[in-house]
Amino acid sequence: MDICVVTYKNTADRIRPAVRDQDELWVRDNTHDNIGFGAGCNKLAARGTQPIILFVNPDGDPQAGCFDALERALLDDPALVAVEATLGPGWDRELEPEFLCGACFAVRRSAFEAVGGFDERLFMYIEDNEISYRLSLMGNFRREPTALFAHDSHPLTSLRLLHSYFRNELTVDGWKGRARPLGMLRGAALALQGRSWRTSITKLSGTISYLIWTRRWEAPQMPVIPGVADHVGVDRWTPRRGRR
Repeated sequence: MDICVVTYKNTADRIRPAVRDQDELWVRDNTHDNIGFGAGCNKLAARGTQPIILFVNPDGDPQAGCFDALERALLDDPALVAVEATLGPGWDRELEPEFLCGACFAVRRSAFEAVGGFDERLFMYIEDNEISYRLSLMGNFRREPTALFAHDSHPLTSLRLLHSYFRNELTVDGWKGRARPLGMLRGAALALQGRSWRTSITKLSGTISYLIWTRRWEAPQMPVIPGVADHVGVDRWTPRRGRR
C-alpha cells in the first residue's frame, strides 16, 4: 500500500512502526506551508503507484495487524472501494457508516483517482464526508472491526477551526441538496442559551460564510461510470429528520 501521512507540528513517528516491507510511506509536512489536509493527501497519493492508498493521521497508533486487515478487506471483496479502521472507545461507528472517517482508511487507487481525490477547497474538516459521497457511486465502504487504530480525540476549541467545521458542513450538505442554514442558526441560538458561546459564535459565523461565499461553489464533478445508474448511492444520503 501507499501510506499517506499529512503532518502539522508533529511527525509520522507513531505510524512508522506499523509500516510493512511492501508499503511505501509518504509524508507531507504542512507546518510551514499549510496547503490543507485534502491537498496534502492528494499530493502524497499522486506520488505513489500502488493499487491501494492508505490515509492515516499521525496522532494515532496502528495496532498489530491493522494495515493487514484493511488491505485484506479490499482484496477479499471486489465490491468494496474503501474501508476504514476501528478507532476504539469513544468513537461510536457503525459497520456500514454514512461516511468514511479520515483518521485511518484505505481506498482503491482506481476509485480515488476516478472521483478526483479530495476537494481541496474545504482545506480542513468534512473533506472525508464529502469524498465519501463520491466514492459511494463507485461501490461500497465499511468499517473493519479487526483493524484497530487507537486515535487520539481532540475536541475542537479553536474559533477558527470550529468556524471551518460548521461552514464546511453546510457547504457539503448543500452539494447533497440538504443544507439547512436555519437549523444551524437555531443551533447557534440554543448554544448561546446554554452559555456555549464558542459554538454559538462559530455556528453563526459559519452560516454567514456559507450564505455569502461557499454556497456559490460548484459541486465537485461526479465520476462518470459506464453502465451504472444515476441513482446509485442516493439512498445513502437521504436526509434524516431531526438531524440538527
